[in-house]
Amino acid sequence: MFFNLTPVVKNLIILNVGVFLIQMVGGDMITYWIALHPVGSEGYFPTQLFTNVFAHGGFYHLLWNMLMLFFFGPLLEQMIGDKKITLLYITAAMVATGLHVAIIQYYFGYNTLLMGASGAINGVVVATAILNPNREVYLYFAIPVKFKYIVLFWVGKDLMSALNGTPDGIAHFAHLGGAIAGAVLIMLWKKDISRY
Repeated sequence: MFFNLTPVVKNLIILNVGVFLIQMVGGDMITYWIALHPVGSEGYFPTQLFTNVFAHGGFYHLLWNMLMLFFFGPLLEQMIGDKKITLLYITAAMVATGLHVAIIQYYFGYNTLLMGASGAINGVVVATAILNPNREVYLYFAIPVKFKYIVLFWVGKDLMSALNGTPDGIAHFAHLGGAIAGAVLIMLWKKDISRY
């Protein structure tokens, strides 16, 4: 089921990989323009509130996000359709960015860049797990684990790290914002999804 790559997921993967390749060719200057600087700082531009979602900090950052989208996205797109998954992805990305800005930049005052699709991906993964809590994926290609346990562990780990309050280079609040957005949207749409 995971290898039937759906149109929106395919286009999102192409877009993310394409932007990363542009980052590699253009160097730090490209990343400087598209990653989100603290709002109001010298390097900040309003467009970064959106473009940061397509920038990644390295190959493994991109690889992990695209693998999660590849494994979970097609199932969700088949269940809710191309328009809804697009809306969910964008909404999760924007909520993730907003929560990061509100808590990390304003509340804690940390001067950090934000980049990556992780918030949007968390929204997709959480939404997929809500609709398919008992579906299994094989961890390390050998151990069957239900979606709900993967998501509980994943979101729980982000929550514990976020509450710890110590910067570790990972945007935990952005991850949580995306997860919350995905959960809220899919619960609102759940009754309208005929395949559920």
